[in-house]
Amino acid sequence: MVDEERLLLYQRFHEARAVSRGWSFRGIEVDEYVETFLDNVVPTREFRYRLDGKLIGIAYVDDADDAVNSIYAFSDPAHSRRSLGTFDVLTEIIDAGRRGKQYFYLGFFVTACQSMSYKTAFRPHQLLRHGAWRFGE
Repeated sequence: MVDEERLLLYQRFHEARAVSRGWSFRGIEVDEYVETFLDNVVPTREFRYRLDGKLIGIAYVDDADDAVNSIYAFSDPAHSRRSLGTFDVLTEIIDAGRRGKQYFYLGFFVTACQSMSYKTAFRPHQLLRHGAWRFGE
């Protein structure tokens, strides 16, 4: 589902990242939002986080038979001190375990990308280096 509340949250998040991290900013239209987050070949689940009824975070995951793939999350920059990204990853991990998933995948990690640095905080993890999976240092 996509609605104005989700689109506005996405916009606020990306506007803030344009300032804090130098991301280029452009809005997102309904059809692009659907293609990016909802219209996938595997089942997609949405995690919604509310505070006093107000939407402050959203995350999407792909659901495979034995794994969960964390696709993307965004949150209200006014609540950045709440560490909603970390809360979301922990929530996704707990949910995956409760549903009997063997693996949880946070996606690609690019060392030079500040926006991906949070991934190193979650252990144990494996990294693909030189064609072989190794536990992270």
